[in-house]
Order: sequence, then structure tokens, then C-alpha cells
Amino acid sequence: MSKKIFWFNSKIPDEIMSIGIRDLFKFNEVIDDSTILGGDENNIINSDTNTKELWRKSKNCWIPSIHWMGGFLWHYITLANNHNFHFDITCIENHKMQYTVYEKGSFYNWHTDGGTEFTIETSTGSQPWGDPKQVIDDNILKNNNLVRKLSFVVQLTPSNEYEGGELQIDSGDGTFTGTKEQGSIIFFDSRTRHRVTEVTSGVRRSLVGWVVGPEWK
Repeated sequence: MSKKIFWFNSKIPDEIMSIGIRDLFKFNEVIDDSTILGGDENNIINSDTNTKELWRKSKNCWIPSIHWMGGFLWHYITLANNHNFHFDITCIENHKMQYTVYEKGSFYNWHTDGGTEFTIETSTGSQPWGDPKQVIDDNILKNNNLVRKLSFVVQLTPSNEYEGGELQIDSGDGTFTGTKEQGSIIFFDSRTRHRVTEVTSGVRRSLVGWVVGPEWK
């Protein structure tokens, strides 16, 4: 695959995935409708038609990156970055990952993750990670002016349990469709256009995150 656009790491070992899925699926009880940054809920204005369009339909919740899965994934993040991207990276954005659920009829239209500055939250005190309902924020905001550099998607659902829901990435020379194999990880430059096509049957679950670093030079 071409350098800089995307890099695919084969997959997380099945034994690790089975434990990770068991833990992550505990968060099913706290997922809620997804929203998009800077939009009117999930609607945006189509510049061609000047009308509002539903741009995203899915559900999600936030999982702290100090969950053991986040630490485990940092190995793959470092490997992908060193192998292909060579970006100056700092951490997973806001120390959180997004557990996302796409049911039948769900989708996420073409968009990019990068080009925005973020503040980074640092955790204080002990965290009750055992109870998903208590997981989320007694965090302090710090202004570090970091930007998204790498996006990653971990496929959590066996590919034969849903149809549609394909991660598609605009490589500039065409559209790359990511593997749907359970346990696979796809990394790509956060400035790259991508989408999740509509799920036509079943349920697609994934773990996504954004790796940030100092502003582009």
C-alpha cells in the first residue's frame, strides 16, 4: 500500500480480541446517539443544494484510553507510525476512544477527522473502570493545541454477522475499502476523506480513536 495515506496491520490475536470484546461489550448499556463536531446534531448543510442532510446515524460511547485495550493498542499505533507515517504524535485524543455501534440503516457520510485543534484532558484521581456507567470524566482541560494526525479503526464484529458498513477511504487515486475481518486495525492519515457505508443487515461494532500531536509544520 502507498505510504502516508493508510496502513493496515493484519489483526489483533484472537485470544486478545475475545477478552477485549467481552470487556468492550459491557458498554452497550451506556451507548447513545452519535453526534458530529460542529454540526446541528447530525445534520449539515449541503453546499450544493443548501439543504440540511443527515450526515451520520450511529450510536457510541466513550472509553478511557487507560482501559487496558488502549494501552494494548498503543503498541500497534507506534508500530504503524514508525513503519509508515513518521508523524510527531503525543497520545490518543482526550485520552478516550469511541466505541461505535452501527445498526441496520446506520452510516457515516464522507468526512475527514483532521484539521482541528483540540484540548487534551488529563485524568485526576482514581477511576472506577469496573462500572461502565461511572466511566467518563472528572478530567481537567489543558490547552495544548494538538491536532489529529492518525485515525484508527478496530473491527469488533465478525464480518459474516452484518452486511454493508464498509470503511471506505479516499486515497486520491480511488477508493480503498478496508477489511471487515474481526480484530483487524486500519490506520490512516486523519486528513484523509473516509466514510462508513450504510449497514443493510446485522450490527457493526468498532473501536475508533484519533492520535494527536503538535501542529503540522
